[in-house]
Amino acid sequence: MLMRILVCGLLLFASFPPLLAQPTLTEAEKVAICKKASQVVRGFFDVVERLAANDIKDKTKKILIKTVVEDYFLPEGTVEEKASSSKKGLTRSIRNYLNVIAGRGQKSPILVNYEVVDNLTPNKLKPKTNQDGSISYEGKLRVRQFYCKLKPSDQLSDDLTGNCAYSDTTIKEATIAIRRGKSNHDAVWEVFILNITVISVTKN
Repeated sequence: MLMRILVCGLLLFASFPPLLAQPTLTEAEKVAICKKASQVVRGFFDVVERLAANDIKDKTKKILIKTVVEDYFLPEGTVEEKASSSKKGLTRSIRNYLNVIAGRGQKSPILVNYEVVDNLTPNKLKPKTNQDGSISYEGKLRVRQFYCKLKPSDQLSDDLTGNCAYSDTTIKEATIAIRRGKSNHDAVWEVFILNITVISVTKN
């Protein structure tokens, strides 16, 4: 799992064709970037699963958090979460959010499962003209997340549905930012998560 997540982080900078003479995305590049965006979002939720379950060493947790913060999200990246009983969500920086999840997992293991329910497709990529005249893109995809805070170990049973002290299902929307960067002095498209927001949350 760790190797898969780290490799995904490295692949964020996979070389798409140089952009010096091509300031906008071709259709082939859009398809490749949409696929990469899904990998990035899945990689993020894989890390959330591991931190929440508290089944990895502290050293590994630090490596995973560092990878997500530096390679998956833009510096200003944020994540919103919301309990089913709350009227408003709480938005944290990506580093703060991951540390909070890790801390919760240490107190009481949490089961987190997810599935992408609305993928990013080429027609959903929206171009943006930046102040310097360059072109960047944004798009969105949605994920359904199941969250289960486990009961104390002495209260767990073989009936998995009854092992949650609290559980909910949340629809989350990830905003993907595609920006021009440099790799080996060539201009390339880079894929990052800008933010993750809550669309709806239902108590199970």
